[in-house]
Amino acid sequence: MQRGCRAFHEGKQQDLPKKKPRKKPTVLERIVLILDYRDQVLVRKNTEALMRDLFEFPYFPWEGESTMNRLAAAYSLTISPNQPLRRYPKACHTFTRFKANLHPFHLVLDEKPHIPGYGWKKKTELKDLPFSSGHRQILEHL
Repeated sequence: MQRGCRAFHEGKQQDLPKKKPRKKPTVLERIVLILDYRDQVLVRKNTEALMRDLFEFPYFPWEGESTMNRLAAAYSLTISPNQPLRRYPKACHTFTRFKANLHPFHLVLDEKPHIPGYGWKKKTELKDLPFSSGHRQILEHL
């Protein structure tokens, strides 16, 4: 093989093949809501190609601390005054060329809202469902 190798004859075998520089991952900041109503949690089964068939909690673009209040108003969430809003540690999930920083909040609700595309699952069922690694990290706090 060395006889026919141009890089070997030119002393460039250590330089080839030239690797393209890796692109930096796109960072996604997301707020993740764990909506809890009488020991049931709101989740959905993803149908998009990248995370198909994996369950996930509702998530939205993170726009700072005020994001939580805007989401509660948009979905008419009635947060129980007896249960404080709990913030869990940030979870990170890297996939393909993305790095998602997940900012989870646990809300105990007084009323069970209907949010299209999502369904309620008992907390005891969650451990048996397939979740992405980022949402699985969040699930460990429940």
